[in-house]
Amino acid sequence: MTKNKAGDYHVWRRHNLDGTYSWKVRPWRWMVCLGLLGAFILSYSLDIQMLEGSMIASRLMGFHLVDLFSGFEVMGAHGELPTNLLMGMIFVGAVYFVLGGRSFCSWACPYGLLSEWGESIHRYLVEKRIISKRSLLLCVS
Repeated sequence: MTKNKAGDYHVWRRHNLDGTYSWKVRPWRWMVCLGLLGAFILSYSLDIQMLEGSMIASRLMGFHLVDLFSGFEVMGAHGELPTNLLMGMIFVGAVYFVLGGRSFCSWACPYGLLSEWGESIHRYLVEKRIISKRSLLLCVS
């Protein structure tokens, strides 16, 4: 069982009740996200064609990966169902079904990484008393 004491927040590790530390999953998620970003950059800059496209629709070594909602939008806009689009949507849908729908957002999407970095910067600034912690304001009319 793990529990963080007040003021004992750490990005990479968690303080256990027995006094030991255990590593969080967060560094692995960050490495996967940065690795995917690096693969996109290397693919374009060195023309490796390993991972090309965007997070919405990409090709991983020639195999198409298409986000489900984007695929439905393309199908609705064009009125056609290309084979590559269908295969990419089926694969991504199967991965979402097996791993869970939020697996993409937590492991691959760069927005989650940026928001976690922003949270870490905010915690650091509050700890150093450079800024004050905001309280929740409720506006009642």
